[in-house]
Amino acid sequence: MSVGDCTVQLSLDQVQLLARYQLLRPLLRQVVIGELMADTTVDDNEIADMFETFKREKKISSEQQLESFLKAQLLHLTELEQHLIQPKRLERYLADHYLPKAEARFLQRKNQLDQVVYSLLRLNNPALAQELFLRIDAGEADFAAMAACYSQGPERTTRGVVGPIPLVQAHPLLAERLRTSEPGVLLEPFALEEW
Repeated sequence: MSVGDCTVQLSLDQVQLLARYQLLRPLLRQVVIGELMADTTVDDNEIADMFETFKREKKISSEQQLESFLKAQLLHLTELEQHLIQPKRLERYLADHYLPKAEARFLQRKNQLDQVVYSLLRLNNPALAQELFLRIDAGEADFAAMAACYSQGPERTTRGVVGPIPLVQAHPLLAERLRTSEPGVLLEPFALEEW
């Protein structure tokens, strides 16, 4: 197994020991990440800033304290520096390789990701639907109370509230109305299948 400039030979017993304690996958993951980020650089000023922040957080103020810390952690200074810069290198690698694709992927899946919460009053009587709409629109009645009293669908038990649900789960005509409506706006009754 090679990590950067270092090649490590593991015996079958060592591999089995790592696997038994569920350390083989994390090790391989770190090896792969290290190899992917091999060409991703962090400049010297950033490294110095990270190192100073680290020493401040660990309350290390002298070379002797740093040496004691390294000895206790079984680390060399270069290994500590690599450990400190790895998050920044990973951030840069991801930004360089995936950020340009992220918006396109989001837009490709947007309809599957959009979720909505809406209120619904479902009736099969168009005249009653129009009457309730006029009463709610004029402020003479509360939508939730009317839905609890008159709605003929399962939303009756939730006082008309549906969701949050993915927008793609709603009927296509209802989904289009929800997509183009402003929040809080009461829509006029419209026919949807038998409702």
